[in-house]
Order: sequence, then C-alpha cells, then structure tokens
Amino acid sequence: MAKQLLITSAGLTAERAYQLGLVNVVTEPGDAVDQALALAADICRSAPVAVRQTLAAIASQFSEADDRGWDATARAIEVVKASEDMSEGVTAFFERRPRNGVGGDRGRGTGQACFRALIPEALHSSQ
Repeated sequence: MAKQLLITSAGLTAERAYQLGLVNVVTEPGDAVDQALALAADICRSAPVAVRQTLAAIASQFSEADDRGWDATARAIEVVKASEDMSEGVTAFFERRPRNGVGGDRGRGTGQACFRALIPEALHSSQ
C-alpha cells in the first residue's frame, strides 16, 4: 500500500488511513485536540522512566534505517528535480492541464513503455 500511495500520489482519507493502521484514532471534526489531550493524560499516568525508555528504544530501532531512507529520498529528489518530468509537471500545473508522459531521464512515457519500465527486466525479457 505504501508503494502505491508514493507512486500514485493518491490522497488518503482519515478513514482509509485508520483501516490501514496508519492512524489509531479518527475523531469527529473539532474533537481532535480533546482526543489528543485524553491520550496524553493516559500516557502521563504511566511510569515516566518506562515511557521515556520505551520511546528511546523504539527510536533507536528506526534511526539507522531512517537515515538510509532519508539519504535515498534526497538522492531521488535530486534525480526528479533534474528530469524532464519535473519541468513538464510544473509547466502542466501552471497551464492547468494534465502532464504529458515525458519519461524524464530515460525517455519513458505513458502506456506500455511506462509499464515495461516499472517491471523488472526479468519479467518481460522473454516477450
């Protein structure tokens, strides 16, 4: 699901995020602060040292992978910024039209060429 959301830039409603387990509470409009304060009160009733150590342990598990992820994201952003796709996307936005499938650095556009570009070579090399 995460790959689909990242690749398509599709929107995500609060209800769908809840179904996917990305959020643990969905409130009625205007109730978010009250719900957050209730959660904070629950957390504050727990032992402070245990809460801090639990959060520290969770953070340490993800920090190295997170650093690699941010580095990969920064490299990807640089490639996208330098691509034909970026300039076409910006132009299309200001011209209020759908973007053309330029394909950027490898000349890939829309349709079958795009799909072939997304599928590993091994899956379509026999075609």
